[in-house]
Amino acid sequence: AMLLVVMVCGPALLVAGGYPVPSQLAAISRTLAPSISLATVVLGLLGVWCSVKIYEDTRRPFWRLKLSAGKFLGTTLLLGLAITWGLAVFSGSTLLLPWLAGGVLGVAVLKLGAEAFYLRHAQASEWSMDQHSARLMLGPLQTALGLRFAFGLVGGVVLPLVFFSMSAPTAFPFAGLALSGAIACVLGELAERYLFFRAVVALKMPGGIKA
Repeated sequence: AMLLVVMVCGPALLVAGGYPVPSQLAAISRTLAPSISLATVVLGLLGVWCSVKIYEDTRRPFWRLKLSAGKFLGTTLLLGLAITWGLAVFSGSTLLLPWLAGGVLGVAVLKLGAEAFYLRHAQASEWSMDQHSARLMLGPLQTALGLRFAFGLVGGVVLPLVFFSMSAPTAFPFAGLALSGAIACVLGELAERYLFFRAVVALKMPGGIKA
């Protein structure tokens, strides 16, 4: 569902921002794209929300609503903005580029900040499932955690800031910068999703089949 939203949000924003599309698709885009894009985004977000609720129903603290919703919806928003930014920079227009780069930066800072804040549980004086998950990420899963923050910081924070420091964002180096940022964000979110499944405390799913 998240991939569906990402794939539709990017082209929809390009059309809405006046970016060029192939001539054979121009007429279709003008008439159908807005409605189809809106419907797909709404359905995709509902699918993401259903996934969040399914994980919440396991009653595992690491998958509770507040954490899962922030991760899943944050990933959808971040990758939608990052991929659109990476593609839009090649169009030759600068209309949406600062907004897209700013959006990537803002969402990445919030998402990485929340994930870093969760790690405080590792220092708790009493054992809890959150402490166990945090210690798993800082211990056996530290390589994945390091990759998650490295890719997230580079793609979501460093490269957007470099982009804002440049004066000609449509030149070749800047197009490569935006595309690299989008790729780094994708890799960072893949590492985050790996941790989502590996750092959870293993408990039996509720409602199991009784003998």
